[in-house]
Parts: sequence; C-alpha cells; structure tokens
Amino acid sequence: MRTHRRTRRATARTGVALLAAVLLAGCGLSSSEPQPSATADGRPADASATPTPSA
Repeated sequence: MRTHRRTRRATARTGVALLAAVLLAGCGLSSSEPQPSATADGRPADASATPTPSA
C-alpha cells in the first residue's frame, strides 16, 4: 500500500514539474519585435489610407 502512495506522489510531482516547464517555455516564445502602432482611428499604421471597395 505504501508503494502505491509513493508512486502516486511521484507521478503527481512529475506532472507538476512538466506543467511548470511548459508554462515557462511558453513565456520565452513571446516575440521581441515591437507591435505596430495604430493610427488615431484604430487602423494599423501600415494599412492603406484608401478603403478597399467591397463586392
């Protein structure tokens, strides 16, 4: 019975460690490039000034 408890604890610790590693790795994936700024009307700065006609 004790062996089963130890195995369960070890599995839980491994799961927590794996989850922490995945979360930390995800934090490192964020882009270091600056985000494009938006104009006063909310459009991205690199969007064309003329609206495109809709079909």
